[in-house]
Amino acid sequence: FYWAFFCTIKNMKTLPYSVNEIKVTQEMCDHNGHMNVKYYYQLFDDVYTKMYIENLGFDDDYLASGFSTFTLEDSI
Repeated sequence: FYWAFFCTIKNMKTLPYSVNEIKVTQEMCDHNGHMNVKYYYQLFDDVYTKMYIENLGFDDDYLASGFSTFTLEDSI
């Protein structure tokens, strides 16, 4: 299993999408010092919304044509 996983990771190409670095602040952390789930969802929503519009073409024209997109499930 490990060998197959390593070979898959080794052969993966980098995605053409990149974002600016985001710094996790103390206000974003819970009492254990971990980033709070609320901020994970906010971060993913911000990043994916931008990607959908800029890279996949889900812009205002796409939405006006009657199509849409939504998140079916999230797992953190």
